[in-house]
Amino acid sequence: MKNFHINNHFFTIIPSPSIQAFVSNLKKQVRSVISHGFQSEFSKAHISLFQYNEYHTDDILYDTDWLLSALLPLDIYVNGLGVFKHGNNKTIYLQIEYKTPVADLAKALGGKNIMPNITIARNLPADDFDKAWRQLQSISYRNYFRCNSVTVLKREHHRWNRYLELPLSQGNLPRSVPSQTKTLKFQL
Repeated sequence: MKNFHINNHFFTIIPSPSIQAFVSNLKKQVRSVISHGFQSEFSKAHISLFQYNEYHTDDILYDTDWLLSALLPLDIYVNGLGVFKHGNNKTIYLQIEYKTPVADLAKALGGKNIMPNITIARNLPADDFDKAWRQLQSISYRNYFRCNSVTVLKREHHRWNRYLELPLSQGNLPRSVPSQTKTLKFQL
């Protein structure tokens, strides 16, 4: 019997370079104030949509490409910082102002409900969170970017690498339907 490799794919939205730079700067500030590493310290700025783990990923990639080709680009607005609580630990993130379009996209692609955000520092213990939050809580930041594609990352050698870009419609006619399409249930 053959030993098949499981493909791990992560569907994300990558923000504009200016937002990426802002998030990177915030991560450096957290590192400086807590004086050690933390979860998500080195992850690039992104909005997580869903993860897909399967032996055969071609079908879902074709179906996702076809679905996205029918959707218009999204304007995504970021506005200030927020906090998720995980018991005693907390996560600091950049808030998405109008969550519904991004949440609907994630639900259409992966079937799960999400709270769209861009993580700054994940799962900080109480002491580290208090130090970091004192430094960051007064920061006021507003920006937006146009999402023209979904970026698919692939897990290789214990890290996520950019695998491909699936573009949203640019107002053109949809691309041809893949030969083996599955019925996807979604509402936008």
